[in-house]
Amino acid sequence: KLWSQRWVWDKNAKYFLRNINLSRCFRKNPDLQETLIQHLASVESPSAEDYKLVLSLYKSCNTVVAKYSNIPNLFNSFKMLNRYSTFEELLKFLGSAKEVKSFNMFFEGIFCWLFNHANSGTKLPADFDDSIVEIKLERGWKNISSHLVEMLVVDGERYPVFQSFENTITKCQTLSSEGYEYVTSVLDYNWQDFLLKDNDIEFLINKTGLNPIEGPCGESGECGIIIHVTPSTEENVSSFNIQLLQDPDAYPNHIHFHADFISSKNLHFVLEMTFSGKKRLFPVSWYDKPNCNIDGSIWKWGAIYFMDRGETPLGFPDESIDWRWGLGRQAKITPALLIYKE
Repeated sequence: KLWSQRWVWDKNAKYFLRNINLSRCFRKNPDLQETLIQHLASVESPSAEDYKLVLSLYKSCNTVVAKYSNIPNLFNSFKMLNRYSTFEELLKFLGSAKEVKSFNMFFEGIFCWLFNHANSGTKLPADFDDSIVEIKLERGWKNISSHLVEMLVVDGERYPVFQSFENTITKCQTLSSEGYEYVTSVLDYNWQDFLLKDNDIEFLINKTGLNPIEGPCGESGECGIIIHVTPSTEENVSSFNIQLLQDPDAYPNHIHFHADFISSKNLHFVLEMTFSGKKRLFPVSWYDKPNCNIDGSIWKWGAIYFMDRGETPLGFPDESIDWRWGLGRQAKITPALLIYKE
């Protein structure tokens, strides 16, 4: 009845229009958009409340969805972290900086700083977890993914500071959470294909646990996400970008995208790779964009270097990273996403 010629501007119509997902309705039947515009034009003597609703509905009818949306928390410079010599100074910066937009990003900043100071004998303050809890509550951040904490690259036996830090975060219920869906790409990539080629990377999602409100997905095919990677070039390393394909109409027939409850703001991007025989996550929030050395023979992404055994990673201008992960040129990269479920 909402779309019929007998449509009436009453409390039932207003209730449904406030609560239904208009974008989904318009995608399934584009004619409904014009029908709604006609109905809204027929509303006579609207109250102030009615006027606000009509205005918001007009905006919904005229909103153009951008094809891509940037994945948040990426491409921040490690130099911002490395200028701090003590853990206390680092916490003060991460806790107040506008660049830090999530607790996952906050955690990765600490991890990357500790990794770069692995040989400096850095020790954590006895009450550091209390300081982190206070910062998290003040900033209103969601909890960190416990999966991220457990799978980060770390040698806890060689560097106990990592183990102490991760154990504390994992055990503190105020800080870590299982409320994330962890998904990896359908395909693995070598570093050249991932960094230097234009890619649409597919991720499949468990359709039974997607939306706790609406329940399992009833559509045929696979539920999924596509992440578009714009490559780096030797001439323009700043061209590299990672974006969510958020236009459902641009998805291939074998994947459908749930734009009603999946958006880029709920995604956190990491790399999964095998390191020392174990699958580990490599954080990239604070490693800027991938770049190559002066002669283009070696590429790196922050502390992740792609080079053959025996090579020396020289020739990178403005290098601020002292401690590195060296990965062979044949190493496989598996892009991964942490999806926060509202």
